[in-house]
Formats: sequence, C-alpha cells, structure tokens
Amino acid sequence: MDDTEFVGREFSSPNTVPSKFCAMLERLASQPPHEDRDVIEQHALSAIFLGITAVEAFTNIYSRTIAEEPEFIAHREPIIRSLERRDATGKKLEILGIALGRPIDKTDHRWVAFDQLRELRNRFVHFKTSYDTIQIPGIVMVGLVETSVFKELTTETPANVILCVRGVIELVGQARGVPPEHMHGFIQSQLGLLGRFNPR
Repeated sequence: MDDTEFVGREFSSPNTVPSKFCAMLERLASQPPHEDRDVIEQHALSAIFLGITAVEAFTNIYSRTIAEEPEFIAHREPIIRSLERRDATGKKLEILGIALGRPIDKTDHRWVAFDQLRELRNRFVHFKTSYDTIQIPGIVMVGLVETSVFKELTTETPANVILCVRGVIELVGQARGVPPEHMHGFIQSQLGLLGRFNPR
C-alpha cells in the first residue's frame, strides 16, 4: 500500500467499532429510570440491538485479528472463510474458540443468555403479523397485531444486556486463556468503558 492509498482514509485501533456501540449502550443503561412506558420500551429495544451489534462487531474484528497472529496461523483459513461467508455470530465464535484452543461452551449460562437475547431481538425483527379481529359491543377492530412481546422490555433491560455482552467476551477471553485476575482488563481492552460498567 503506497502513501496515496492512505489519502482521505482514517484508521483506528481494532476495538474502536465495538467500543462505540458499547459507549452508546452504557449511556442508555446509565439513564435515570423512566415511568413513561414508551421511553422504557425505546431504551430497552435500543439496548438489545446495540448489544447484539457490539458482540457481532467484536466477533468479526477479534477473529480477523487472531487470524493474523503467528500462533494461530493454522486456523487462518477457516476464520477468513467464515468471515467472508458472513456466517452467523454463533458459528464465527465456534470457529474462533477452536482456533484459540478451547471451543465455546454453548451450554454455559453466559452463552445461553446471549442466545436468548438474540431470540428476543428476532421476535421484534421477524415480527409475525397475526391480523387478529377483536369485537366488543358496538366496535369491531380488524387487522390487529399482537404486541405482547413488548411487555418483556423493562427499565432493567439495558443493564441486563450489558451483562450479557460482557459474558460473551468473557467466554472468548477464557478460550484465549486469559486468567480470571486479568479478565476485567481483557474486557475493557475490547469494549472500552463497558468493561468497568457496574449495573445498578
């Protein structure tokens, strides 16, 4: 790459992208509790999408970084192929865990929590329209959609999402062999301020 190829381009540390998502997530979780149901749902939904996006960004960037480290060169090809195929995050993490020498345990409570978070996200993204009709005396309402899933969103959702995100990064850190006493530093190095966030 010659000097002209750098013109107009910006470069940053690999953790910049997930850190930005995590900073937004932290800001949401730090908001004073709201009584307005609409605001609660908006904050909770935003947190869910930000949290999953942060994990996806971390997975892509960390996998690409690991693929270039000499000690993991034997796993470079499957990692790069997985990234180029745009495999699901779970598949990418599975390949990453194998490369690091300790496959991600998908029965671990931290992975289960992330899986449940993705499932909740999917219930909003892939919303099933039921086109229901409700009749009450003198009124017929046609074409309604059940939105009971919104009841699952609470003021605690953003903080719970943070714990979920941190849990996935812990699993990757453990696969990398990061000792417990250094895990806090590993999370902070990957996620920025979120690494030291303490939910209320």
